[in-house]
Amino acid sequence: MRFEKDWGRLGLKLSDWKKVKLSELGTIVGGGTPSTKKEEYYGGDIPWITPKDLANFGERYIEHGSRNITLAGLENSSAKILPVGSILFSSRAPIGYIAIASNNVSTNQGFKSIIPNSDVDSLFLYYLLKFNKDKIENMGSGTTFKEVSASIMKSIEVFIPTEIVEQRKISAILGAIDDKIENNKKINHHLAAISKNYLKIFHSNNSIKLGDLFELKSGYAFKSKDWVDEGKPVIKIKDIDGITIDITNLNYVKNKSQLAKASNFEVFGKEIVMALTGATTGKIGVIPKNFKGYVNQRVGLFYAKTELSYAVLWSILQQQNIITDLIKLSSGSAQANLSPFSVNSYDLNVTFKDLIELDKVLSPLYELFCFNLSEIQRLSKLRDTLLPKLLSGELSVNQAIK
Repeated sequence: MRFEKDWGRLGLKLSDWKKVKLSELGTIVGGGTPSTKKEEYYGGDIPWITPKDLANFGERYIEHGSRNITLAGLENSSAKILPVGSILFSSRAPIGYIAIASNNVSTNQGFKSIIPNSDVDSLFLYYLLKFNKDKIENMGSGTTFKEVSASIMKSIEVFIPTEIVEQRKISAILGAIDDKIENNKKINHHLAAISKNYLKIFHSNNSIKLGDLFELKSGYAFKSKDWVDEGKPVIKIKDIDGITIDITNLNYVKNKSQLAKASNFEVFGKEIVMALTGATTGKIGVIPKNFKGYVNQRVGLFYAKTELSYAVLWSILQQQNIITDLIKLSSGSAQANLSPFSVNSYDLNVTFKDLIELDKVLSPLYELFCFNLSEIQRLSKLRDTLLPKLLSGELSVNQAIK
């Protein structure tokens, strides 16, 4: 392992780190599901978390899932109470969702969680599991879906600092970055709520078509054979997360001929895109400030047709009744398909004068929103770069903080 050969270069001693099994770091606990036929097992005060609850969970600490169970449900199932600081690790469907319990919780059988020992820093263990996620996933087995058993989880070997003080130094570096990311997300959540509520102030018996303000066009049909590991990023439907775009798994193109043909579908930051096909039809994404790339087919890109900024469109597309109306206009039996024509023809019951006033209020908020999106992505990239280096021995704590 690279870790061992880097010790001398980093000035570390063999005694500074140790190889241990996960079972030596804490108690590994499974979960369970109370019988769904017993109503009295659900709706209690005990948070009960499933892998589905972590599917789009973008934070480290979790308080509850979508359902609670009762004490009777806990006692009549294999679910167990996990104390504050326990690390939840999904062991199937899929393997590798991770979160830290911010209060006492329980889980279903889709987890192999770890209750850390007193000499193990909880936040460090969280990052350690993130670092070893692929390794753990590769050790899963099963025909219907892969699963990591308790015995496998217990046997997995990892390297950790011998002293908890050193563990805390590493988790403090990574944690400070995540603190900033989560703070920016909270700010953006509040900015979006303000934007959403402001439009409700305005209403008119007159109407204006959405396409006369912001025209929607479907993106360019890039060819899959042109995908490469490096080049110009291309936004696909899968990358639209409802708030922004997820840059962690983008496709790239560097074929100059294809890029020239797609020049009308290039983005430079602060534009808004919409999914036009499939289960996520109607989902939107704000492009972070200074992000440069292209949009793929069936990703709708809005073009401003007046002096109104995208802040106005941001407010419009956060109205659930509008999104619901647009989705109803989609066609297709196998999967939903929303046409740009349908979106552009949608009538808004508001005057252009009111929208000008709305723009004056929301423009600075939208600028901050887009800036925060770019900061979140920059900090996420920094964290994801530091994490493997700090936990593999490639980078020491002292080097990381210089």
